Amino acid sequence: MNLASLVVALFVSTLLPTSPLPQTQTGDDSRGDAQRNLIQLEHAWGDAIVHRDSATLEEILADDYTLTTPDGQVVSRSQEIENVLAPADGSVAITDVDVEDVGVRVFGETAVVSSKFTLTVSAEGHQVETPLRHTDVFVRDHDHWRCAA
Repeated sequence: MNLASLVVALFVSTLLPTSPLPQTQTGDDSRGDAQRNLIQLEHAWGDAIVHRDSATLEEILADDYTLTTPDGQVVSRSQEIENVLAPADGSVAITDVDVEDVGVRVFGETAVVSSKFTLTVSAEGHQVETPLRHTDVFVRDHDHWRCAA
């Protein structure tokens, strides 16, 4: 697998800390609060990938989370977390996930979040930055948001 393919594969298998996860105050938070919380979650997700923080990923990803890759593969929550943690030997490392241009649309208990981010990967002595766009679907589970897809 060449380095460019590896970068894309890592991105697809990981999508998107050290900071606490934002939680809504009540089940009926304002649209502005929900938008702020979801933007913070996108940043926390990127940080969790860089820091290989499975606990944060487990909080962000819904139990039935699925990711559909560009080639049609379906990745489960457990596979997603496993992909973020591997390889542990440091031969390939995601060194930065710079999230920007985050857009949030809230529809009651569901939200669609799209953003641009730059994924920085180090592998085989090379560093590659890849700008990407993606869309996540979040659902409110009791008093906090979790990513379903």
